[in-house]
Amino acid sequence: MTRGQGEATAQASLTVAAAADGLVGRRITVTALRKTANAGLARWQFRAADDHGEAVEAMLLRRSYARMEMGPAEPILQQVSEPAIYGGIIVDHYGHFLLETLNRVWAMRCCPDRRTVWHVTGPTVRPWQREIAALLGFDFDAGIRVTQATAFQDLVAPEPGFVIGVGCSPEQAEALGAFPARRPIPGRRIWVSRSLLPAHKGTLVGEDRLEAALQERGWLVFHPQLHGILTQLETMCDAEVIAGVEGSALHSLLLTRGLGAEVRILQRGRVLNPNYDIIARARGFRQSSTFAGLRRIAGSGATATQTIEDFDAVLDFVAS
Repeated sequence: MTRGQGEATAQASLTVAAAADGLVGRRITVTALRKTANAGLARWQFRAADDHGEAVEAMLLRRSYARMEMGPAEPILQQVSEPAIYGGIIVDHYGHFLLETLNRVWAMRCCPDRRTVWHVTGPTVRPWQREIAALLGFDFDAGIRVTQATAFQDLVAPEPGFVIGVGCSPEQAEALGAFPARRPIPGRRIWVSRSLLPAHKGTLVGEDRLEAALQERGWLVFHPQLHGILTQLETMCDAEVIAGVEGSALHSLLLTRGLGAEVRILQRGRVLNPNYDIIARARGFRQSSTFAGLRRIAGSGATATQTIEDFDAVLDFVAS
């Protein structure tokens, strides 16, 4: 599939996601999630097919540039007769969890009497994942995990409400906006720091100097990974300005409602990942970004290491 074809498919999926009256259960056989030797989205696969053997494409994870591959058929080992709805794949990466694991919350809200079906990539659900689920009004432990080929007699297979690089449906934005923002504290500005993260997560050389300069100007330097989800949301919702390096911590803003802050982002490259603009549009807050004054010195994407080449230009953008 070409990039253009992937974008067209994903965009069509978003149109379907708005149709709550299309959430009709049917018999679908689903296999467990399997890891492959491939890279990217193709490193995971499972099969979902109806009674006629037709693939249920809506259940596959896809992005603007790629999609999962359908796995092979397997003998059915389990039958589930109770009404259920497919939730998605529980992943351990914070940003992808928010954007992709939760991308059918819009449909789960429409079908509260159905148990949610999950694929999992690990043996446990982490505390931060449980905290977000509780905020959104559900419990992973109340769901059904697919660990073997299972024939569901009445399974709803919703389209995703968020597709990376494409967009977020209004229904999905409404479902995720569970944390009501308060009026910002006048003068409160926070820097969402990455300076305590390990180097393989992506580093900004000179971030410590930037943080010191911001603190001199009255900014709060905030390390989100040291706090629970609710504290992160409370802290960011109190601010008039939120700034930081492009990173998953800023995806938390998708969980807010009525955010009054302005968001400023230092890009990891010359083009900002489109998901940040998708989130800003979905939540309706002001956002700007720049790569001016920065230079990438190693890696790419989420693991890029960059350095501050023009300190005054970067400080002026962040603190103006």
